[in-house]
Amino acid sequence: MEKPEELQQRIEQLRKEAEAITKDNAYNIASPVRIGHKQLEISAIASQLAEISSRRLENQTNKLIFLTWALVFLTLGLLIFTIIQLILVLH
Repeated sequence: MEKPEELQQRIEQLRKEAEAITKDNAYNIASPVRIGHKQLEISAIASQLAEISSRRLENQTNKLIFLTWALVFLTLGLLIFTIIQLILVLH
């Protein structure tokens, strides 16, 4: 899979190509078909970018969940340690 930066560049290139088709071939009957093809390519690339973004978000969410559980267990450990210390000091 391509990098997001490469996909963004490809979208920009396709957009410029579609503009050129519109300007150069305003009266050509095949122009709408060619422009439609460029739009489909842009949509496919946008879908790939969304998939990449979704995967990154999922990975970050999983890391956040892991860190939250680590914090819970660390807090629980500190609580148990504090209770033990209090019991030892009071006896």
